[in-house]
Amino acid sequence: MIGTPHIVVVDPFSTGAAFCDRLQRHGIPLVRVLSAVFPERQVAFVPPGVTLHFSASIQHLDSVTDTVAAVRALQVPIAGVVACCETAVELADAIAFDLGLPSNCTELSACRRDKFLMQERLRSQLPPEQQLLAQMLIEGHDAQITTPLAEIREFLQLPACAADESGQGPFAVVVKPLRSCGSDQVTFCSSEAEVLQAATAIIGHKNLLGTTNTSAVLQSFLRGTEYVVDSVSFDGVHKTTAVWRYRKQSANGSRFVYSHMHLVGPDSDAFCSLVQYAHQVLDALGIRFGPSHAEIMLTQSGPALIEVGARFHGVKGSFIACVDDCIGYNQVDVTASIFTFPDSWMMLPAQPPALLKHGLQIFLIASVEGVVRELPLVEQVRAVPSFLAMNLNVQPGDRLERTDNGWSSCGNVTLVNADAVQLGRDLDRVLALANSPDFYVLEP
Repeated sequence: MIGTPHIVVVDPFSTGAAFCDRLQRHGIPLVRVLSAVFPERQVAFVPPGVTLHFSASIQHLDSVTDTVAAVRALQVPIAGVVACCETAVELADAIAFDLGLPSNCTELSACRRDKFLMQERLRSQLPPEQQLLAQMLIEGHDAQITTPLAEIREFLQLPACAADESGQGPFAVVVKPLRSCGSDQVTFCSSEAEVLQAATAIIGHKNLLGTTNTSAVLQSFLRGTEYVVDSVSFDGVHKTTAVWRYRKQSANGSRFVYSHMHLVGPDSDAFCSLVQYAHQVLDALGIRFGPSHAEIMLTQSGPALIEVGARFHGVKGSFIACVDDCIGYNQVDVTASIFTFPDSWMMLPAQPPALLKHGLQIFLIASVEGVVRELPLVEQVRAVPSFLAMNLNVQPGDRLERTDNGWSSCGNVTLVNADAVQLGRDLDRVLALANSPDFYVLEP
């Protein structure tokens, strides 16, 4: 087929929109495919200043065959299909496979979205010493749990579910939806009653991605330090583009609210084992093409997967400036290079070299709600020596929601400095400002 090769971008929102922007700058035309179900608020998840243009837009309904036929009917050459956000993962796999383009193993597509199936797949592929997470499926119907209570109680008696000496109850477990993201409805539970309450709140209700939860997954609580490993894969070869150390905190009734994430370099003791484990996980889940990010808990017994997103990391690509300054390249541009400069992909190292600078990103948390009148401390945040960028999701006149998951974050602040000590001081300063009761002044 003659003409300029196009890229099919499925659900081009959030960091995926930043990827589309990169392709546009290189003159690559885009074909947009929209999933049958995605949340309306996702449409606004586009980086500031980015306007996307599509040569065609196709609405997927129920039939992959029909959607692929619509792509073929455009009569333009297609060079690739990329999942731009969580809702796109399975559909992008299916379209790419039917078009005969590089894709991830479609037989395992569900394992890359369903958190229960994801862990079961790892259980069948990884050696026993790496199987550190216990889990069970809690099924239900019409907001009622149908899994026998005796099975839940039996699971809670497993040694992996026992609370440590600091626990407030006999158990330490987590209940979460099977197919959501951004810590949506992820609930820490320390008693049987809390498990049942959390599962009932999930089953039969819609998650933030717009689909109705038919089940919940109950998992043992992993203790340790949480990391995320960003990678890009092509033809089964994985290249890690960044490793971050996560810090989460309790806020507004949730134990899993993002506080900040810090770039980790290869001089860290954990770096190599995290990258090696992440690549094992990608192989086990059949991820051979495109971006991914693996959330991993480094426990006393070794790394354990929390979950993988077979898509770009982050929200609206806000992390890009940080890794560009500290590493020199980023996950978005590396993915784009597969189509724009294939030789640069081949020359890229399997993992980042030593950090050029130290960097981190702080997530803004609101403990109040109402209409914002002013944000009086923002300029003080901008004044810290390590300040690089700030993205605010609320402005004066906007409605502010309490932050209890990744979707309700009020924005982020990026700090970068060659001096790790100064960066630490500025982190403390920005956290003090952001957590001040004066950071958000509301209308009376």
